[in-house]
Amino acid sequence: RRVYLSMDQNDNPVVAGLFSQTAHFGEFSVTAQGIWYDIYLAGYSSEGEWLWVRQISQTEPDEIWARIRLQNMTADNNGNIIVLGLFNGRLEFEDESISSVGVSYIDYDFFLASLDSQDGWNWVRKIETDREISPLSLTVQGVTADQSNNVYITGSFRGKLELGDIIEESSDVISLFLARSDASGYWSWVERSYSEYLSYGVSVVADKEDALYLRGEFNYQMELGSLVLTPEDADSPTSRFYARLRVGDAEVVVPPHSVMNYPNPFNPLTTIKLDIQQDDFVKLQIYNIRGERVVTLLEGFREAGEYQIPWNGRDSRGRMMPSGVYLYVLSSDRERVASKMTLIK
Repeated sequence: RRVYLSMDQNDNPVVAGLFSQTAHFGEFSVTAQGIWYDIYLAGYSSEGEWLWVRQISQTEPDEIWARIRLQNMTADNNGNIIVLGLFNGRLEFEDESISSVGVSYIDYDFFLASLDSQDGWNWVRKIETDREISPLSLTVQGVTADQSNNVYITGSFRGKLELGDIIEESSDVISLFLARSDASGYWSWVERSYSEYLSYGVSVVADKEDALYLRGEFNYQMELGSLVLTPEDADSPTSRFYARLRVGDAEVVVPPHSVMNYPNPFNPLTTIKLDIQQDDFVKLQIYNIRGERVVTLLEGFREAGEYQIPWNGRDSRGRMMPSGVYLYVLSSDRERVASKMTLIK
């Protein structure tokens, strides 16, 4: 089976793939929890010594229709490993999990996750579509990260594509899509192709100037942004294309607002310090690693200055949250700044 290769934040090689029963990596070993396979990620040094191993486990699938597959893997500019795959049933990422309502071998969702090899999973996101159209209405194949650690994915969908709060709709025709999330796993935007015929996104790569190179296929004619593509051979309905796209300024912009918390890790109280550089309408919210909002701590106009906002580890209903990694996000009309904190008990 296919094995994927990348590099972690210490420039050590990382390999990933599927395994069944028990896999051994030097002194490390992992045992599959799924009906058929689990996913392993393992890092080793330049001398060939295994340094660590992590596991994505499939649980609660139907014994006949269990499906899990690693689609692609890359690394961002900080060496975090970005993993893309498909699944049905339930996936366990150590302390976090996501579920799919897929009930057959051809009915599945996709996942996108970021791993810090030293600290564990940064975030996990599910990518899904409208099953009323067809269980085979979504595929995601390509993933890359730019110099600012934004993550891009490409693939194709039909009907309704759901990326967190962003919903993109197409007709009954399978359409190419390109989507971006920020470094914290929050979706920024999605673009799709316009055509009366089929179009697919196959792979995407970001260069050091943050230009994107997109590869895909289309039938007869396709529009993507300002691009209008037609086949070179009129007798062949299907064409492959390679496009260089500019999706924004290549400059790295330092956000005018900043956030930090202390203590970190904490139990159960921490204080989030906001440094607001100019008068602005701001919102401070807490999210779990799956991107679900836990509580809104601040929402309204604030003058420039420093603010200290306490959080007691409880959600909007007053329920104590479990141990794990949480994101605190300061957002305004112009920007979004996020950081991680760990609740321990």
